Amino acid sequence: MLMAAGRSLSQKMIQRRVRRAAERAGLPQQGVHILRHTFCSHLSMKGAPVAAIQALAGHADLSTTPAVYAPESGGAAERDRATR
Repeated sequence: MLMAAGRSLSQKMIQRRVRRAAERAGLPQQGVHILRHTFCSHLSMKGAPVAAIQALAGHADLSTTPAVYAPESGGAAERDRATR
């Protein structure tokens, strides 16, 4: 990730920005991992195939992905299970 000046953002800078954004929004501190979870949750809600979410999330076991993202308002994981 790059700043406007073209320099790389450090891990600490990203963590600080996420923490500040959460504070401004009145959200509890979740750390940067929440970005990964939110991304995958949105993919599920929009109907992305579970295998695609698994690959992007880096889940080694396919059963992990539906277990984590199926509760996200009837996303792809639930549809995939219904077609089995």
